[in-house]
Amino acid sequence: MARTGYFAVNSAKFSGIFNLLRGCGKLIGASLGAIGDVMAHVTEFGFCVHDYSMLPCQKHRDCLNCGEQVCVKGDEEKLARLKLQRDVIFLQLSQAEQALEEGYYGADRWTVHQQKTLERADQLISLLQSDDVENGAVVRLNSDQDFSRLKRELSATSSQPKITERARSKPAAQ
Repeated sequence: MARTGYFAVNSAKFSGIFNLLRGCGKLIGASLGAIGDVMAHVTEFGFCVHDYSMLPCQKHRDCLNCGEQVCVKGDEEKLARLKLQRDVIFLQLSQAEQALEEGYYGADRWTVHQQKTLERADQLISLLQSDDVENGAVVRLNSDQDFSRLKRELSATSSQPKITERARSKPAAQ
């Protein structure tokens, strides 16, 4: 199993994945690399392995920027949709850059978001077209932007002042 910016599962496990999905449209998320037993649901570009019993989607259908978006190499229909979406993202990025030049409020944040989304779409397309990735392999891009309680706690504690040796040895003022 390779870990070069994506998550791939042994493709022998997925020989009949397309037939399974055409039959019922439901798939156990664990077979797509999900944590725990969740139902994966079909998305525009692949599958979502988010556990909706825990909380609603925090990305508001921004699937390309989500770490729970999973694609299967060999699904040409989803790859074609992904390429069309990349073209739309490129157009939106050029419009955002023009708005940034014209000084529109929020255009800077939208430009950064579109750049990140375009980069992820390009990475995903590259992996799904790569000869190094077998047909049937599950591809999942890592996402460092996903919320987690651990990240929030680490961020909060790193911004707090540290107790130094000097502060410990100082007698308390009364």
